[in-house]
Amino acid sequence: FAVAAMGTASAVVTIVLIFTLGGKGHDIVAQGTLGILYPQDSESREIKSLDGIWNFRLAPRLQPDLGFQQEWYSKPLDETGDVDLMPVPSSYNDVTQSKEYRDHVGWAWYDRTFRIPQQWKDKRVFVRFGAANYHSIVYVNGQKVVEHAGGALPFLAELKTELKPAEDNLITVAINNTLSSDTVPQ
Repeated sequence: FAVAAMGTASAVVTIVLIFTLGGKGHDIVAQGTLGILYPQDSESREIKSLDGIWNFRLAPRLQPDLGFQQEWYSKPLDETGDVDLMPVPSSYNDVTQSKEYRDHVGWAWYDRTFRIPQQWKDKRVFVRFGAANYHSIVYVNGQKVVEHAGGALPFLAELKTELKPAEDNLITVAINNTLSSDTVPQ
């Protein structure tokens, strides 16, 4: 990982959507473990990977909260300014030769659209992140669904009213890689 002053590489690891029938005895999500174990397709669970190429934009160094002030999560990032394409999973600090990306500490924004099958309507659907370093806020269709701090830990959120079956859904993730005296060292 590349290290910048008071920061660390911003890695995003494997993102999946999970459809689960719920109520089954062997369903880890229904058992209250919050589905932190890596999900696998089964008779009661279907997985849809969101890994791939995402839109990406750094918050300006001198205006770190600009994305929140302008609500970048409420519309596609490419409507808020210039974006680059970024593979997920990856660490944006390590993907290009750009000094701006390599040395960036602060908020970075990702987004992409996805669809869920019509048969997932009215079913339990979760979004699960393998990890995102360090502080993450996830929005689906402009609604905040989860906030998480911890660079190497998986996290998830159940998506309820945020999803539009058989239509494009927008997922936006704001990630801040700033280290402080309260964060776990890299």
